[in-house]
Amino acid sequence: MKSFCFFFFLLAATSLFAGGNRETADEAQMGRSASMIRRAGVIRVGVHFDMPKMGVFDSNTNRFDGFEIEIARLLARDLLGNENKVEFVPVRNERREDFLDRGTVDVIIATFGKTDQRAENYNISSPYYTDFVGLMARKDSGFQGLADLSGRSIGVVGGTSTRQAIDAAATAIGAHPYFYEFARFSEIKAALASGLLDVFASDRTVLVRYVDDTVTILPDHFAPREYGIATKLSNNDLATYVEQRIQQWSREGILDALKDHFGL
Repeated sequence: MKSFCFFFFLLAATSLFAGGNRETADEAQMGRSASMIRRAGVIRVGVHFDMPKMGVFDSNTNRFDGFEIEIARLLARDLLGNENKVEFVPVRNERREDFLDRGTVDVIIATFGKTDQRAENYNISSPYYTDFVGLMARKDSGFQGLADLSGRSIGVVGGTSTRQAIDAAATAIGAHPYFYEFARFSEIKAALASGLLDVFASDRTVLVRYVDDTVTILPDHFAPREYGIATKLSNNDLATYVEQRIQQWSREGILDALKDHFGL
């Protein structure tokens, strides 16, 4: 009898464990719905940690700050009743989609521009901010714009749509630059400063961070970049909730107030 009871207990425990694994696997595959996040009591948000005005981490205060950080806090406030019930997960551009695909984060709020290709793979909300691709060059380069860059080198961060945007604009005017991909914005700036690279290309909100006495942002700008909150394509429940919040914050002027606060 004791052996039978022990076997029954072991079988029940195994079933519970397997069920938990299935639930975890489902979360990773489908994404956590709004109700699942409420039960967990925290929302996991992929954010920038090194982009002033948008998302930065201050090691002195151990705190994240920036426009997109405040949007994440708004989402936590509305969904969970407390703006602090958010787990910030630092992401780099080239890893944003991986973090979402694997279920490491529930949403991405990290200058995630809406493109046709991304729209096929992710839910992306209405934009909370519109930016443009820009070009930075050394002041002594003599470059006036994209038309001057045939045969010149342009540095971009991998995992972004910057290269495609500039390539399309260059082709339209008969210019033919070539591109190098880097892992970090700081690496592109260093290559530009050392003369190994002719131009640093990225969203203008990124370029502003790297302006100093030796460089200038060229007047040309391309391809409006509409930043939205990204969720898994299969997670329609959370995507719908996020879209409702974006629409509400826009109507109430909250997003405009945050833009003004951060000088955007």
